Amino acid sequence: MSYELNQKQIDSVLSLPDEKRFYHFIARIVDWEEVWGLRTDSGWATVNSEGRFCIPFWPHPKYSEMFAKGDWDGYYPEKISLDDYVNKWLPGMVKDGAYPAIFPNLSMQGIVVEALRVLAAIDEELEKY
Repeated sequence: MSYELNQKQIDSVLSLPDEKRFYHFIARIVDWEEVWGLRTDSGWATVNSEGRFCIPFWPHPKYSEMFAKGDWDGYYPEKISLDDYVNKWLPGMVKDGAYPAIFPNLSMQGIVVEALRVLAAIDEELEKY
């Protein structure tokens, strides 16, 4: 079950610079042990960013819901456990040459990084516990 989130918090976090949203994403997914993407019965939402195959991820279903329109109309938020994200998703993305698009905002601005950077940031955050 995700944490409570109101519209003021959503607006505030979405207005953060990309790098701060990246670290907010890392802190929240480690705290709540869940990551959110968008999917349909035929697959996950993807985006091409500067020639890179990317999969967008958010820290809460309310953020991902906001993107279930336009090209992603009919997609719905889908939870990924932190364990699966760390042990299956990110290593699989490394193998496949895919990139996580971390916490895009409503202008589709986010950080596209190598999956290994996300793994390192998660490991660093977990060391705080």
